[in-house]
Amino acid sequence: MGSVFPEFDELYCKYCFVYGLDWAPTTGLEEGISQITSKNRGAQQDLVWNFPIDITFKSTNPHGWPQIVVSVYGPDLFGNDVVRGYGAVHVPFTPGRHRRTLPMFVPESTSKLQKFTRYTAQQSCLATPSADLTGFRPSDITKTSTL
Repeated sequence: MGSVFPEFDELYCKYCFVYGLDWAPTTGLEEGISQITSKNRGAQQDLVWNFPIDITFKSTNPHGWPQIVVSVYGPDLFGNDVVRGYGAVHVPFTPGRHRRTLPMFVPESTSKLQKFTRYTAQQSCLATPSADLTGFRPSDITKTSTL
């Protein structure tokens, strides 16, 4: 897994799978957390997480096709972990190595006071990303900023 977060460094991600009632995992972990990664010191400042995601699902029909939900976290100015992005994408149809691009977004404060205090207090975040992101459009949830 890799990502581009131009403004941030020292990030890690949490992931989980969401799926319909007719689906069941047969092997693998349904959720996990990565190591903390730092930006490449070269010209390309990508963040790379070196951990495999290996899971197998079975189902009786395609309704509720599994999705992977990713939440990216990193330190704020005071060293507290805050959300740097949320994203979700459907699991590929075929086994093997795959590359997917996840559009990431973060909830945006709706009042001027919240915008001011985001630098000194807890940032806006989703209470349950796995439930909030299933079949989502960021505009359906709350005011958001894309990354």
